[in-house]
Amino acid sequence: MSALTVKVAGRAGTLDCPLSLASSLSEVAQFSAGIIPPRRLIVSAVFADKSRVPVPISTPSTETLAALVSAAGKDAEDFEYLRLKDIGPQIGYRTTFLLEYLLPLAAHVFFPLRALACRRLSVCAFQASLSLCFIAHFVKRIIETLFVHTFSRATMPVKRAAINISYYTGFAVLISRAVYAGGSRFHPQPTCRFFFFLGCWLAAELCNGLAHLHLRLLRDSRAAHEPYSLPRHPVFGRVTCANYLYEILGWASLGAASRLPVIWVFTAFGTWQMHRWALQKHRRLQKLYPEEMARRWPLVPFLRV
Repeated sequence: MSALTVKVAGRAGTLDCPLSLASSLSEVAQFSAGIIPPRRLIVSAVFADKSRVPVPISTPSTETLAALVSAAGKDAEDFEYLRLKDIGPQIGYRTTFLLEYLLPLAAHVFFPLRALACRRLSVCAFQASLSLCFIAHFVKRIIETLFVHTFSRATMPVKRAAINISYYTGFAVLISRAVYAGGSRFHPQPTCRFFFFLGCWLAAELCNGLAHLHLRLLRDSRAAHEPYSLPRHPVFGRVTCANYLYEILGWASLGAASRLPVIWVFTAFGTWQMHRWALQKHRRLQKLYPEEMARRWPLVPFLRV
């Protein structure tokens, strides 16, 4: 087979390449790593119709490029060139998630401890209850990150990670400051209404955890050729992304319990982002399960947008 044409995104011209379609993916990875560091590298095969097929290079493989092209339903004769892209400095997804939750957790622990130290145990039941809810939420998220979640990608750009971490940490500081602003005398004694919404929060957290466990089991049982599986656990019902729905309901419950505007602002931003993710996942699943997805809602029951 003839040598491949290799192009680097953002650079003019082509590179001399000893590879061919008969080369293994390990050989492609070794060649590409000599041009761009592996953690910053994305490799794809580009075809005459400008479509691309990702070339996995993270793990050693004896599979050939020709076999990969065939498995993707492409004709080897339509192959044009191998595209290398430098995606910039990266950080691990799991590391990012841990920082997203550890730093807010630290903020939610710091403010009550400071109140206890500076005001001689003048933390009221209202403040203590909310702080325990915040702490429990982020502890749960850390446990899920370590033992439940799997990630389709190994890394994300450092810049994006910094934005995500700043978002969670910044709101954690603002929320805790609002809870402890002015001391305990500025907050009402908890009422039945307050504890009702805390009960709603607990139910939402439990359902969210069950949804995450079900998604993990789906990934573990999914066949290698199946890109996505449809969640059918009762906790999902007819909602495609019920895990997002329960996350939103949990924070909305804390907003209703506390009546703090900053929690509602945080909930609104989170809802906007999760709505976008839910629509993307819903559309992907529609292509695979058109009949079943016609009876489902992306995020909110009875809303298809």
